[in-house]
Amino acid sequence: LKKGGEEQLFLGSADLMTRNLDGRIEVLTPVLDKDLKKRIREILAVNLDPKACAWELQPDGTWRQGPKSDGFDVQLRLQELADKH
Repeated sequence: LKKGGEEQLFLGSADLMTRNLDGRIEVLTPVLDKDLKKRIREILAVNLDPKACAWELQPDGTWRQGPKSDGFDVQLRLQELADKH
C-alpha cells in the first residue's frame, strides 16, 4: 500500500478467509523498519519470480502454474539471501 507516496507494508495471517475473519480475530501489523521492509521485498521477489514455478490465482478462481524454469532453485536463492544477512 502507498500512503502519501510512501510504501506501507503489513504482516499478518496468510489465511484471511471469511471463516477465519468471522470466527476469530485476525490482525495485521505495519512494518516500520526500512531495513526489514527491504528484506521482506527481497524474499517476496524470489518467491514471485516468474522462474519460481509459482501458481497464480486467476480472476475466475482457477489456478495456473507459472512457466517451468531452467535451474532456478527458490530454496537455494533464499539460502543465499539468508547467508548474506
